Parts: sequence; structure tokens; C-alpha cells
Amino acid sequence: MKKIKGSQAFRYNHFMDYRKIVDFFTSYRGKILASLIAAFFLSRIGYDYLVLGKRYSLSPLLSASKDYLSTAKNTLGNIFSTNIFPDMTTGPVSRQPTNIPGGSVEFPSGTVPSGQINPSLSPTGSPITPFPSTVFPSSYITPTGVYSPTNTPKPTKVPKATNTPKPTPIVLANRRPGNNVDEVIENVYKIICVPKPMLRAVLEIEYGPWLGKLQNEWEQRNTLTCPPAGCDQSNPVCNGDQTISGVMQMMSDTWCRIYPYVRQKVGNSVLSINVTYDAILGAGYHLKNISLNRDKDCEDWDLKSIAKAACKYGGSCGGGDNYCGRVCAYYNQFTTGPKKNCAQLPNVISMDGLCQLK
Repeated sequence: MKKIKGSQAFRYNHFMDYRKIVDFFTSYRGKILASLIAAFFLSRIGYDYLVLGKRYSLSPLLSASKDYLSTAKNTLGNIFSTNIFPDMTTGPVSRQPTNIPGGSVEFPSGTVPSGQINPSLSPTGSPITPFPSTVFPSSYITPTGVYSPTNTPKPTKVPKATNTPKPTPIVLANRRPGNNVDEVIENVYKIICVPKPMLRAVLEIEYGPWLGKLQNEWEQRNTLTCPPAGCDQSNPVCNGDQTISGVMQMMSDTWCRIYPYVRQKVGNSVLSINVTYDAILGAGYHLKNISLNRDKDCEDWDLKSIAKAACKYGGSCGGGDNYCGRVCAYYNQFTTGPKKNCAQLPNVISMDGLCQLK
């Protein structure tokens, strides 16, 4: 083997030294040593160092990264902490030096309660505020009840004015109802639906002078004594018969015409115009039929209805007796309602026998 000399030998030796170093660090032990050295220098990068009493950062960028990593470390520690002291807060890493000038620390006198921060020391960071809990109104949690609207009452029909109720037709006994003319009129007014003052006015005109004698013979005059066949035949010739009978002084032909209808009002009882009750019952039916108030007003009539009924019943309103005026005057005497203006009769109805209303 040829021996190398001079500068060439120097370069060769230098190369061999470098190769030995590389071989050492590529070996297992060399790698471990290189890792330890690298770790030592990396751990010192970013630490502050003191020059002439002032501190400078070796690398501001690495120093900021160091703060960030320290904060992240503390945050992770808080997340996995058991939170033994919930009142204590954790602030960010302080940039102040960890060494204390003078080498000693003076603590305030007194005993600090366990688990609390000394009130003389101000916190280094803002406390972590917990999220507020949602509070629901009590009405959302416990409903007071389901609202159910009330049903609107349906309007009822407006009641119509009804006439005085009519009693069920009765079968008359031979002894007719009532002990005097007032009681008879009260009974007839309910059956026929005709004002009581109208019945009493016609009775006063037709039989007024004999009412005292009628009351003295009441039982005889208000009781049916003749046989049924005889009573029906009391006026055998009805057509054109002008005989006037009974306390209401009704003509026989008028009685014959209304007789079947009047009987129906009292259960088809046999009637006689000579019986006081029967005569007033027949006159009430006739007055109702010829007036303007058929099945309308049972209590009171207006002036036109009074005039029409009086004229048809008496034959005319004019003449010397002034029949309509007298009926109107007696009506006002016995009524309990408003009085009629009888002086207006000539303006209401004709005074002749035609009985035409104006």
C-alpha cells in the first residue's frame, strides 16, 4: 500500500476525523446524545436573559408561542380538574418574573380561610362567568287550564202578546155560573174574549131599569127550567123573527143565527135566550163578531171598535137615542183603562144605519 504524504495526508486525516464524528452520531449512542443536546438548547430558546440589568427575550415569536402553549396547558388543566375550589379563578400566565426581589415574601397577618383567595391580593385575570341557566315562566311549566270559550246563547224568539187564555169548554149545568151580573160578565169575558166594559155598557142600555128586579129573581132567571126540546123551540120561526128577548134585548133571528156557534163555546150545552147567563154569553159572541177585534184584544177596545160594535148591535149611531154615544159613555164608566173621547164619534163612524167607519 502506498503511503500518503504532505498536504494530501492532512486532508485525508481531517476527512477521517469528520467521518468518525458522523459515524458516532449516526450510531445508537450518538443519536441519544444528539437528542439530549437538541432538547437542552430547545428548552432554553425563548427564555428571558439579563443584560446590564435589563431582560430581553431571545425570540419574541417563540416567547409568544410559549405563552400560548402555557395558557392552553392551564386551560386543559381546568377542563380535567375536579374543581375542588369552585370559587377560585385561573388567569392567564403572567409575564412578570418569577423571582421575587429581596429573596423573601411577606404575607399579611391573620389566618386565610381554607379554599378562598386572600382578599388583599387582586386576581390576575377575569373570572370565568358561567352561562346563565334558562328560567321558564311558571305558566309554561304548570298550565293554569285550557281556555274553553263559552257558548254564545242563541237568541230566543220574541214572545208574542197572547190573548187571555180561554178555558176548556164546559158543559153548563141547569144552574148557570154566577150569583150576579158582575160574576156572569167575568165568566163570559174569559170564554168569549170581549172587554167587560163593553158587555156592561150594552146591559145598562138594554136592561138597566130592571137590573134590581133581575137580582131579586136571580135563581129563577139564571136557571134553565124548561125541557131541552122546549128551549130549542122557544123561537120556532127564526128567519125574520123580530121578537126581542132576554136581558140583552137580542132579536130572535140574530139569536137563531149565532146559536150553534155559541153552544160550541160551552161544550154544546143547550141554551135559552131567556136565561140571564145564556143571553149575556150570546150577546158577547155577537159583539165580538161584529167588531174590529176578532180574536185580538180581550181587555180594551179603541173608539172605532166600540163605535162599530155599538152601531151594528143597536142598528145605527144616529137618531134621538144616540145609541153609540151612550155605549161609549157607559164604557168609560166601567173601564179601568184609558177613557175614550166619545165626542169624536161623528168623526169616526157615520151616524146613519150603514155604520161606515171614517
